[in-house]
Amino acid sequence: MYQLKYRYVWIILGLLLTGTITYLSLIPLRTEVPFGLSDKVVHFVIYFTVTIWFVGIVQQRFFWLLGLVFFVFSYAIEVLQGMTTYRRFEWSDLLANGVGIAVALLLGMLLFKGWCQWFESTVLKISHPDV
Repeated sequence: MYQLKYRYVWIILGLLLTGTITYLSLIPLRTEVPFGLSDKVVHFVIYFTVTIWFVGIVQQRFFWLLGLVFFVFSYAIEVLQGMTTYRRFEWSDLLANGVGIAVALLLGMLLFKGWCQWFESTVLKISHPDV
């Protein structure tokens, strides 16, 4: 992990995001996807967002593990949805999740690795010792 002054805050917020995804993925749907978006776009955005969040916390050498964890997580959510009477397992959802994760990891490697440290240093004006 990067040297972060508010490491536990970043992690707790990420876990809350993950918990929210879990909750919203397992409750009955009450509305359609807003703005006429495909639900696959929503899947992509959700898994992109949670992955890019953690890209800011973990070092690049652990990105493969991060991707694996979130892909297994998304698969588990799909399996759990398939066990309900009001949701279903969809391979296309799993594919959209995986693409969101992969794009987040790629952008993380190219542009956004350590974004939490950048945010603390630039926006919060916290100095970090070199790692």
